[in-house]
Amino acid sequence: MILTLLFFVLGTLALSAQSLPVKVYAEGRQYRGDTRNVVVRVGNSRIISLVSAYKLGGRPWADAVFRSDTRDGRTSYISRAYDCARGTMRALGEGASLATMSVATKPRDAAERPVPDSGIERAMARYACGL
Repeated sequence: MILTLLFFVLGTLALSAQSLPVKVYAEGRQYRGDTRNVVVRVGNSRIISLVSAYKLGGRPWADAVFRSDTRDGRTSYISRAYDCARGTMRALGEGASLATMSVATKPRDAAERPVPDSGIERAMARYACGL
């Protein structure tokens, strides 16, 4: 009962302050994405879908890898870590393939920062936090 109330309060505070979904599970959960399930569509030129995600058990955190496909056939991968309750994110890497996806090379890219109030990064964060 107390644990349920704590999760409810954390979720309510996070939604009001950050407007990101906050779902906390007792145990970690893994998710496999599907390129047919669009997370974000940028006009007719770019589609972003989830490749995989992991929600840490007992905490409002999510790690996610997204795939970005452009109309001209280019594909890239984007890795992010989110603190859903605080509304913050870290860029973990980007690259042309999963195998070459590099860790962010600039310290400021890997530093924790607020999730933007709108745009592609916001849509990606909402999706990962809502799993």
